[in-house]
Amino acid sequence: MKKYIILFAILLIVISKTIFSQQDSLRDNLEALPFISYDSDVGLGYGGKLFLFDLIGAKESFDFILFNSTKGEQWYKFIFAYPDFESRQGTTFPFSFDFIFEYDKYSKYSSYHPSDYSYYKIGEPTFALSKYDCIYEKVTIGTFFSRGFSKDFSSTLGIQYKSLSLYNLTPASKNIPDVPFDYKNGAEEYFSSFLNIKMDTRNSYINPTSGLTMLLEFEYSHNLKSNRVASLRGLASVCYYQELLVKDLILALRASKEKVIPLDKPAHFKSVPIGGNNTVRGIPMDKYLYDNVLLINCEMRFPLWWKFGGIVGLDLAEGNTNYFANHRWLYSVVTGLRLYMDNFIVRADLGFCDEGTGLYLNFGHLF
Repeated sequence: MKKYIILFAILLIVISKTIFSQQDSLRDNLEALPFISYDSDVGLGYGGKLFLFDLIGAKESFDFILFNSTKGEQWYKFIFAYPDFESRQGTTFPFSFDFIFEYDKYSKYSSYHPSDYSYYKIGEPTFALSKYDCIYEKVTIGTFFSRGFSKDFSSTLGIQYKSLSLYNLTPASKNIPDVPFDYKNGAEEYFSSFLNIKMDTRNSYINPTSGLTMLLEFEYSHNLKSNRVASLRGLASVCYYQELLVKDLILALRASKEKVIPLDKPAHFKSVPIGGNNTVRGIPMDKYLYDNVLLINCEMRFPLWWKFGGIVGLDLAEGNTNYFANHRWLYSVVTGLRLYMDNFIVRADLGFCDEGTGLYLNFGHLF
C-alpha cells in the first residue's frame, strides 16, 4: 500500500505543476490523472494515468497506466508512439513506430466453459455455461511499424509476443462438475505477426466527430510451446462518425467481423471474447468466447458541461465457434459519461442487458 501512496503523491505533484505551467499550444505536453473507480468485473479500483507529449520536439508520446483493484486486478500498461497517434492522424508520413507493454493479472477471474449440451430447437444446439473462479495472467509486448501513404490511407506491420495463463480453477458452485481437464492450469506462449491496411478520414484520433474508417487485418501466430502454427485471424471493420441535427451531437457507428481459425488445437486463448467494457457492455467480462464474431456498436455522443459529455448507445453481437453454430444475438443498452482531456478521454459506461447490469471506467472512446 505504501508504494501506491507514494505514486499518488507523485501524480498530485505532477498535476499541480501542469496546472501552473500551461503552455501556449493546442495540446498540453503533460497530463496526469489519479483516479478511484468502480467496475462490475474488477471491483473498486485505484490508480493513475500519465501522458507525456512532444517532450523532445519529435511529436512523440509516452502513455502510462497503473491500476489495482479490490477484486485482485493488477493492470500496468506503457505505450510509446512516434509520432503520436493524434499528430499523425490525417497526414502523410513516411514512417511511424509504436511500442506497447501490457501486464494484466486477475486474481479473481471468472471463466465460463460449456458443461452441458442440449437442444432447444431442432438443428439449433446450445449449451449451458458453467462458471469457474480462477487466476488469469497475461503479458503482451508489441512493436508496430506504419506508413501513411496519403492523408487517408496507411498500413501497419506488427510483431507481438503474448503469454497467457489460466490456473487455480475451481467451480463457483458445488452443483457444477469438476473443471474439464483441458482447462486445468492452461497456459500458452506465442509470437504473432499481422498486417493491416486502413482508410481513415476521421478529423481526430482522440475524439472524432466526422469521418470514416475501413480496416482490413490479417494475423498469423506461432505457438512457442508446441512449435507449431497456432492460428490465423482475420478482421474487417468499419467505423462512421457524423454530426446530426445540432452542433456537437455525434452519431458514432462501428461494425466488425472477426474470425479465428485454429491450426494447432482449439484456440481457447485466441477466441474472440464478448462481454465487458469493450464489446457488449453489461455482459460479464469474457463470458462468451467465439471463433467467429459479428459486433455492432452504436452511440449518440453529446456535450454536457465544460469538458464533460454523455452518450447513449446500443451494443449487439452474434458469434459461433468452429464446432458449434449459435444464432442468438447478445445485446445491451448503454449510457455513459465522458471527460475530454487534451490527450485522452476518460470513459464511464453503464450497460443494461438481460444478463445483468455492468458499470465500467476506462480510457478512450469505445471506438
